[in-house]
Amino acid sequence: MSKIFRFDCYPHDWLLDTSRLTPEDRGIYVQIVMLIYARGGHIDNDPKWISGSCNCSSRLVSASISRLVEMDFIQLSAGKITQKRVQRELNTKRAQIESGANGGRKTAENKPETSKDNGITPRIETSDPPSSNPTPNPIPNPISNPPVSPTESGFSFLDRSRLDPVIPAEWLAVCRGEMGWPENIAMDIWTKFSGHQGRKVGHAALKTSEEWGAEWRTWYRKENIPAQRLKAAAAVETAVPRTPEEQAKYDAEQRSWHLKMGKQHPVYNPEGKTVLEANT
Repeated sequence: MSKIFRFDCYPHDWLLDTSRLTPEDRGIYVQIVMLIYARGGHIDNDPKWISGSCNCSSRLVSASISRLVEMDFIQLSAGKITQKRVQRELNTKRAQIESGANGGRKTAENKPETSKDNGITPRIETSDPPSSNPTPNPIPNPISNPPVSPTESGFSFLDRSRLDPVIPAEWLAVCRGEMGWPENIAMDIWTKFSGHQGRKVGHAALKTSEEWGAEWRTWYRKENIPAQRLKAAAAVETAVPRTPEEQAKYDAEQRSWHLKMGKQHPVYNPEGKTVLEANT
């Protein structure tokens, strides 16, 4: 008997038909049906073997088989267990498989024999004019494009390259004007943005200046700066200028914070160190 590896299931019919079964009978019934499908036909009426598959006692399986036969869920004949619906599905599947096999054999028989080159003789055109451009132009490499001059772009970006770690003054001014942030807040957000983008590789790390500008606007508009931090940052900008000692301490704190972000603003990370390099 050929095995069937899949079959059609009709959940609505199954639920209606098995609604009167107990949980034990339903579980054993499902297992018997699966065994019949797996064997490709009837199975032996062997409660001990079936109980091993169901992981329960053979006594429970024997009693359940009797109830299932009585309710006509399964049928017994000459020591074999069968199921009407399963047999119909198996016969249908076997007919489909045989029909497909016959169709394949007929196609193979009717296919004309051809030579190894399929009977195709290459055509030689002697009158074809010579190509006026025998060497195709190379595909431009966006990485090797020359830098765009400041008069063309306004910023020191490549035409399609990585993000410049230094924020353009125009971008900083637009951000501050739109969001109402102090400069140090805007610079901190830019540090996060440039550090995140600097870790990208491949196509995601290459954009035009217009695309980088759009990325930057999307980034800072999503930032939710707490009011307390904004107030403290504004107070720092309007405070009395720091003493050299206070400025050195502030710069050291800022440099430590920026180093944690990875690729950072050169004012606080002039060596361009990463976190791992800074800790070695």
